[in-house]
Amino acid sequence: LFGSAVSEDESTTSDQPHDMIRIVPDDEAEEHSTKNLLAEGPSVTDSLADAITWFVLATTARRVRSGVPKHSSMLIHTTMRVDPQLAYLGPIRAFVKKVAADVATGRVHELRQQWEKEVAVEPASRHGLRSVSFDELLPALPTTIDELKVLADNGLSTDRLIYDDEPATVIAVGGNTLSRGLTLEGLVSSYFLRSSNTYDTLLQMGRWFGYRPGYGDLPRIWTTQQLADDFEF
Repeated sequence: LFGSAVSEDESTTSDQPHDMIRIVPDDEAEEHSTKNLLAEGPSVTDSLADAITWFVLATTARRVRSGVPKHSSMLIHTTMRVDPQLAYLGPIRAFVKKVAADVATGRVHELRQQWEKEVAVEPASRHGLRSVSFDELLPALPTTIDELKVLADNGLSTDRLIYDDEPATVIAVGGNTLSRGLTLEGLVSSYFLRSSNTYDTLLQMGRWFGYRPGYGDLPRIWTTQQLADDFEF
């Protein structure tokens, strides 16, 4: 994500960072702060919308490549407070319905733009994978959206995140259970704004993704510039 620690004149293509981090502007991140969430409630801001639509696109691309559905997950982690986590569910589900309606009626220009922009900056060829065109994705998008579940994983949620033999396509909103103790299967999109004053806590939360056979080109992280700088350090 941050490139290899070599001098510029010695670096090769493989030393260059992967273009997978997307910066959330500070004023938008503030909308997802615990203080604002408690006062105003959550909403699907522009960058969160991008993270969700990317999750749909990337999950579909994995299916197109492999021919079979597998566990695919998105993490949303903005606050440790349980009530705001639960409050995200309604707005996110409403946004997913809107995406479904857009796909059903052919309003896919923005999805096409996002896909083509992302695959240009982090090409599949760099990972030894075949590229997938948007036209290949399009027929499979409705199935991905139809199977997508939005849930919270915390001490108060009734619909906990459990992976079984049936492939799950899930957007998980949560706090410490997701950042520390729970493995998100097939994690491909992370919306991560939770800051920490201690590096050991930060490192525990930084398990975004490791080996991703077959989709090493697809993971993305949305976070603040400050958090990206902290993780790079």
